[in-house]
Amino acid sequence: DRHGFVDLARHQGGVDVDVTEVVDDDADSRTWRAEDVVEQAGLAGTEVPGQGDDGDGGHPRSVGGVGTLGEVDAPTPLSSLLVRAGGVRGLIYTSLPVTAFGAANVVVSLQWALGIALGIAALILLWQLVRRESVRPALFGFAAVAVGAGAAFVTGRAKDFYLPGIVTYVLLGTVFTVSVLIRRPLIGVGWAWITGRDDAWRRVRRVRRAFDLVTVMMAVASWARFGVQYYLYETDQAELLAAARVVMGWPIWIVTSTLIYLAIRTAIRALPRSAEAG
Repeated sequence: DRHGFVDLARHQGGVDVDVTEVVDDDADSRTWRAEDVVEQAGLAGTEVPGQGDDGDGGHPRSVGGVGTLGEVDAPTPLSSLLVRAGGVRGLIYTSLPVTAFGAANVVVSLQWALGIALGIAALILLWQLVRRESVRPALFGFAAVAVGAGAAFVTGRAKDFYLPGIVTYVLLGTVFTVSVLIRRPLIGVGWAWITGRDDAWRRVRRVRRAFDLVTVMMAVASWARFGVQYYLYETDQAELLAAARVVMGWPIWIVTSTLIYLAIRTAIRALPRSAEAG
C-alpha cells in the first residue's frame, strides 16, 4: 500500500505476496516489486504470523529486512556489493591465511609457515561449504594462497609468497586507470552491471564524475600498494612485506568502500531527477 507495507500471508507453506509493489521512500523514489524485494533482501526464510513464533501471540518477528509490522527495507547498494564479495566475513576470511603466514614465518620454518597458511585457507573453504555460505571469496583466497605458496616453495624464498598479490595490484591499477581514460570508470560499470541498469548513468555528468573520482582513488590505492610492496620485495624485506600487506589492506579497504558507497548514493539520487528533467 502507500505506506510501503507488504502483506505476508500463509500460502501452501510459503509466502504469498498479495501486494505487487513496494514504494521505497528513499530520495530516489524508486518502485520495487515485492517479489524482487523478497528475493534481493534474502527473505526466503521469512516467517509469517502464526508460524514459528516464540510465544509472542502470533505476531510476526523481525527477520531479514522485514520489521514487526511487515515493513520491507530495500537492499542498499553497499549491501549488494558486500553480498557479491561474501560480506565482511568473506573479506576477513580472505585475509586470515596471509596474516597467518606472515606471523608463522617469523617463528617457524618456511615450509611450516606455508603449510599453516594452506591449512587455514582449506579450513575456511570447508567451513563455508558446510555452512552453505558463498564460497567465492574462499575459493579466490585459497587459489591465491596456493599460488603464492607454490612460488615460495619452489624458490625457497618467503617473499615470493606475496608475489601474486603484487602482480594483482599492477593489473588492478592498470585496469582502473585505463577505464577512466576511456570514460568507462570501472566502479560505475560494475555497479550498473550488478544492479541491471543500462549505461544512462554515463550521460549524467554528476554521476560520471563521482564514479570517475572513486575509480581514480581505487587506481591510486592499487598503485600505492604495488609501489610499497614491490620495493620491499626487491629489497628482500619479507617481514615488513607481511606487515605492509596487512596495514595496507583493511585501512585502505575502509576508505575505498566508503567512497564507493558515496558514489553509488550520488548516482541513485541523481539519476531519477535527471530522468524526470529529460
